Amino acid sequence: MFFFCKKWTSIVCLLLAAFPAQAESLSRAQAMELALGQNPEVGAARAVWKTEQARALKTWALPSPELELEYEGLPGTFELGQYEKRSVGLTQRLEFPVKWWQRHRAANHFAEATRLSVYEMVRLDIGRDVQVAYDRVLADGQLLLLAEEHVQLARGFLERAQTRLAAGDVPKLDVMRAEVALGRLESRQIEAQDARVRSQAALNVLLGQEPEEPLVLSDGLTYEAMTLDLDTLYGQALRQRSDLGGATRALASTQAVRTASLVSWVPDLTLRFARETTKDPVGPSKSWRTSFVLELPVFAVFEQRGEIAEASARHAQADAERERIRLRILQEVRTTYSAFQGTGKRMVLMRDRVRPTAEAAHQMARRSYEEGKASYLDLLEAQRDLIETGMEYVETLYEYRVARNHLFHAIGQSPVLPDGESREREGRRTH
Repeated sequence: MFFFCKKWTSIVCLLLAAFPAQAESLSRAQAMELALGQNPEVGAARAVWKTEQARALKTWALPSPELELEYEGLPGTFELGQYEKRSVGLTQRLEFPVKWWQRHRAANHFAEATRLSVYEMVRLDIGRDVQVAYDRVLADGQLLLLAEEHVQLARGFLERAQTRLAAGDVPKLDVMRAEVALGRLESRQIEAQDARVRSQAALNVLLGQEPEEPLVLSDGLTYEAMTLDLDTLYGQALRQRSDLGGATRALASTQAVRTASLVSWVPDLTLRFARETTKDPVGPSKSWRTSFVLELPVFAVFEQRGEIAEASARHAQADAERERIRLRILQEVRTTYSAFQGTGKRMVLMRDRVRPTAEAAHQMARRSYEEGKASYLDLLEAQRDLIETGMEYVETLYEYRVARNHLFHAIGQSPVLPDGESREREGRRTH
């Protein structure tokens, strides 16, 4: 019985090794979710944010109290039981409440600024990069299909040319040219295969996976016509960009530090409580001792004034940094909007005019050559136009989607549009 089970287990293992499970299909939204959960850069940014949160939590703490134990009248150094007077006291330093509260607010604002400027911006960047890499894999896959298609067409044409050469219908030069064209297309096919491997590895790394992990992408490389208003995009960017929100929080943090520095002239208070025990001939007597100590800012002309000046300078710096980020965001929106509009016009031109014309010209040249009405050079030129046009169409479609992803990044929005959003989807997988 044991031998039987062991035998079948081995067979199952061999079958699993021979027929590995295929990778599950991955949509754009799933790819982004996977990257945001596994990408180490996102994890590192989250750790930076959590570090600042922990530092903000520490600002709640008061200075540690001091416990004092004092003996007087000891006959020996360690003969503590023979004291004449013993004092047990507790000292607690209390900072002026406004300073303590403002420093806590400053730390909280800075932690939130870190979340927005570091963690959320890394998530936004990774989301954009994943969408671009996803489309790059799709584009390289389409280019590989085109290369394989053209190789098959060139190989078939070479076979027909050789047949016609044997029949004496075409010169030897046509066959030689067909062989050169096939060799060049095979070289392009090898390049396309290598490009597909590299783009898949790049996407896997963004997803937090090993480069060799198999990928099956479920979404297609499609053209999505969108009508956008530049002023609306400006408003969205200023509301949604987390780095601008982070700069605003950083400015609030410096304002809280500045407020705390303005009340640094107010002295802090130290409270001391002690329980004293004195041994008298009639017996021990006990009493309490309480003291209040104010820390006078005698050297405020130097320290406090310098602290206020430093806090004011940092506040002005944070204000200027926020304005710099605001202007940079507006520039990014304007630049990416222009690129998106330009690639959209190129995409429509390629889809409606260039590619259909190239396909029709190739079919016409092929029929004319078969009928003996056109030379091989005419057919070769039409075929070259068809190949270049097909590749240019795929690259233009990819560039359009890249421009779209960069535009969404510029306004601080996820490149994956929500389900149900009104948009026009045109085209299917290109071949």
